[in-house]
Amino acid sequence: LSVFGDLEFTQISSTQTHNFMNTEKYKTELSQYFIDIKPRVQFYHKATDLDVNLGVNATINNNKNQPDRTFVINPTVQLEKGLKGLEMKVYGAIDGGLIKNSIRRMNDIMPFFADTLSIKNTYQQLNGYIGIKGKIAGNSQFSIDFGSNSMADMLQFVTDDTKNNLDSLNLLKPMYLTSVSSVYFRAFVQYHMGETFKLSANLRINQFDVKNQTLYNIPSLTYNLNAEYLPHQNVLIKLGMQGIGRRNERSGDYRGFNDLFARIDYRFGGKGRIWVQGSNLLNQEYDTWYGYRAFGLTVIGGISLAIF
Repeated sequence: LSVFGDLEFTQISSTQTHNFMNTEKYKTELSQYFIDIKPRVQFYHKATDLDVNLGVNATINNNKNQPDRTFVINPTVQLEKGLKGLEMKVYGAIDGGLIKNSIRRMNDIMPFFADTLSIKNTYQQLNGYIGIKGKIAGNSQFSIDFGSNSMADMLQFVTDDTKNNLDSLNLLKPMYLTSVSSVYFRAFVQYHMGETFKLSANLRINQFDVKNQTLYNIPSLTYNLNAEYLPHQNVLIKLGMQGIGRRNERSGDYRGFNDLFARIDYRFGGKGRIWVQGSNLLNQEYDTWYGYRAFGLTVIGGISLAIF
């Protein structure tokens, strides 16, 4: 039996400078803080290989854009149970809580916009899942789970119909959905052949339900395939493919895409490496977001050195 927990304080501040009609400059200042309190009690029973973790996620948030959500508290329950005679475990959890947001995080999602932002934090009201994981054999492992969640103030980016200039960086604007629920399926598998070859894959399928609104730019399918080969202790070869399914937008549907990539690393003397990477090897034309095409076939390379 263990009792422990986390106490965190986070301050997020930012200042945006804007040009109005290229003549007048003005600033938008945003600031908020979080206090996260996460007490936990964990119980492990070795004889039955049962591991249970109980607690709460409590957050105090000072944000003028969300005055109705200054305090949220969600229970969290996590468990794992080993299956007798098998190298496998069933697992599951119920949790939720306030998800921090900032201009930097919004730019990570969508770098092609310049707008006065209203920063809100997505609230995951409930998230639950159950699955099984373990080893199929000594050199492979897997996990499969099903889950469901509900969220408020979920961030998305949509085309701004009031913009006439389709080349403008202001074409996309942030938008928050008041209520989103989803059912999802996730799968992961990894296979090792000695120490020279590794193959891994993961997949996620989402089925969304949005009340009286439309979900934009969020794919219902994402996947990754990766292969790594080590023919020599100093040479690493990677080959992979990543893709997403169809997405909705005000201008129409975006088709899904599959992006094939490869990379070769040569390490020398323990002090550096030379690498070459190719992306979008199939030279597909697809839109990452409305009006912003992905690069075609791209090859880049470089050298990295450790001076000390």
